[in-house]
Amino acid sequence: MQQKVQEKKVAFKNWLAQRTSKNWQKYSTAKREAKKTVAAARANHYQDLYKQLGTKEGEKNIYRLARARTKATQDIEHCMCIKDKDGRRLQNKRETLKRWQQHYDEISNIEFPHPPIPEGLPNAGPIPCITAEEVTKAIGSMKNQKAPGPDNLPADVWKLRKLRSAATTWLIAFFNAMVDSGRAPAEWATSITVPIFKNKGVVV
Repeated sequence: MQQKVQEKKVAFKNWLAQRTSKNWQKYSTAKREAKKTVAAARANHYQDLYKQLGTKEGEKNIYRLARARTKATQDIEHCMCIKDKDGRRLQNKRETLKRWQQHYDEISNIEFPHPPIPEGLPNAGPIPCITAEEVTKAIGSMKNQKAPGPDNLPADVWKLRKLRSAATTWLIAFFNAMVDSGRAPAEWATSITVPIFKNKGVVV
């Protein structure tokens, strides 16, 4: 199964590098084969699981699976181990939220020491315009199924076949307008941080 999935990934990368009909056909074939293999492996796994649950020893696993499914559907509304700067464990919800705010204020706004950035020689002449090749390459290198930014536009949107040409043209004009004006949108300095509790770790 892992081999089929790996072949699908390789075929997909080849298609991203060279978007030809031949590479697309290879990727489509590899994708179908991987889905069949994964489906067969999943069916075999559940079949073995059902056989095991039918035994006396498997009765214990029924309760374990039920507890795991119940726990997976519960919303995490509290943090188990949150401490203040003095190491005191916080139990009050308001104090906990305030500590989270302080934590993210520090990691987002405090400048940590880093080596100096080397300075290069200035470029002579006008700044060259951003080309369609550069934009197309940048879009192709973006990962799919990633959380979008404040604009709520994931990378998958820019890769849609029906929008690819129009999106590339718009982005070229947009980036070159920024180069000419020397300014970037203020929204680009804004980000969304969502803490996700994973049942481990301590904020100190």
